[in-house]
Amino acid sequence: LCDALTPLTTIRRYAALRVAHPQSVVEHSYFVAVIAGRFAKELDALGVAVNRGLLVEMALHHDVGEAVMGDISHVVKRSDQELNRLWEHLEGRYAARLCDAIGVPSGECATRLEHALVALADLVEILCYARQEIVAGNRYMETITARVVQILSDRGPQWFADSVPEVRGWFDTMLDRVCRALKDAPRYPDDELFERGQHWK
Repeated sequence: LCDALTPLTTIRRYAALRVAHPQSVVEHSYFVAVIAGRFAKELDALGVAVNRGLLVEMALHHDVGEAVMGDISHVVKRSDQELNRLWEHLEGRYAARLCDAIGVPSGECATRLEHALVALADLVEILCYARQEIVAGNRYMETITARVVQILSDRGPQWFADSVPEVRGWFDTMLDRVCRALKDAPRYPDDELFERGQHWK
């Protein structure tokens, strides 16, 4: 079992980019789990029921299929819808097998909100990593940052459209916090890039 998962410690994300600190799938997944757990805690304080344990498990293993499939460029996957469907199908199949072998809960028992929170935590982690890279002087990550902000702008509201008002309000507040964190990053070249009115109204 450990042999099957060990590739996650060495498979590099952003393999096509120059980065100051190479990030493994394991590193990414750990931070996604931490962020998802924080989301659950904040929502719990608002009286919104979220299965925090399940959420963290889902976040921790959301990319486990990459132990077999590896990490492919987001640009490549999204450039061809048929390729993207095939890739997600295969990665999902291997992920299901590995999760079954590990004995972790299946995402099938999660709510739509919990799935949305994992997807959101995934994107926020990318922004956190990109911010650290930009602070280190890596301007290659500026394009990725802008792309993720656009995804949050386009898809985020859809993910939580059916949620209770408390969740939608929390989501808006969370985006404001992310916006401020990105703008406060030292050496970022364009402070206007993350103005809320321009990107997620």
